[in-house]
Amino acid sequence: MLTTKHKLNFVEVSGRTEVKKKPEATVAYNNAKSFIDISDQLSSYSTSDGVSNGTGRWLLSYLLEQE
Repeated sequence: MLTTKHKLNFVEVSGRTEVKKKPEATVAYNNAKSFIDISDQLSSYSTSDGVSNGTGRWLLSYLLEQE
């Protein structure tokens, strides 16, 4: 990974069973990536028409068929 923001400092990161040393740039990248993953998960639950992908979709299709 190429970066001009971080120096080659190692940070201790606790894993499941042991403490590992990782480059500071990798830790910063993983932290930033986790926020994007959460944002993607939250946006997958809603659609652009404001109806959730869960139980509201069948209700909307039912009401549109009744007109």
